[in-house]
Amino acid sequence: FVALKYQEKTANEYVDELFIGLKSDDYSEQEKYIEFNELLGSGANTDEADSAEEISVFFDKLDYKILDTKADFQKATIEVEVSNKDMGTVITNYFSKVIQLAFASAFSEDYTEEMVDAELTKYLQEQVNSEEIQTVTNTITIELGKKDGQWDITSDKDELTNVILPGFMEKLESIGNSFSDLAEEE
Repeated sequence: FVALKYQEKTANEYVDELFIGLKSDDYSEQEKYIEFNELLGSGANTDEADSAEEISVFFDKLDYKILDTKADFQKATIEVEVSNKDMGTVITNYFSKVIQLAFASAFSEDYTEEMVDAELTKYLQEQVNSEEIQTVTNTITIELGKKDGQWDITSDKDELTNVILPGFMEKLESIGNSFSDLAEEE
C-alpha cells in the first residue's frame, strides 16, 4: 500500500513538473512536452532565442488541477482539469494582425522588421491577457508509463496539446489549409 502511494506521489510530481515546465520561460523545458517545430511545421523559426518569449505567452494563463491519480509500478493515469485561453481565437486574431502589419510595412518605409516583430509580440500578449478571449476548461486523463525507471507520457501528445492549448492546433491547420488552397488556385 505504501509503495503504491509512493508511485501515485511520483506520478503527480511528474505532472506538476510538466505544467511548471510549460509555464516557465525556458524554451527547452517547454519543448520537452510540446514539440513546437512539429506543430508549426519544419519551416517555422522556433530557435530558442527568437521563440522563447512568444511561446511562453501561450502558457501565461495556463492553470491545472489534479483531480484523481491511479498508479501501479509501471503505469499511471492522472485525471487533470486544465484551463487556458481559447488559443484558436488568439491565433485567428494574431494572423489578422500579421496580415494587417504586412500590408502596412509593405507600403511604408517607417516599418522595420524589428518594429513589426515587436508589435506582433505585444499584440499576442494583449490577446492572451484580454478579458474578451474566453477561458476554456477541459479534463484529460494523462497516461504515464515507466521508461528507464522514470515516468514518461504515454498519452497521445496531440490530445494533450489540444487540451493545454485549446483550439490552437485546429486553427493552425485551418489557416494552413487556407494557404494551401490559395497556392493551388494559382
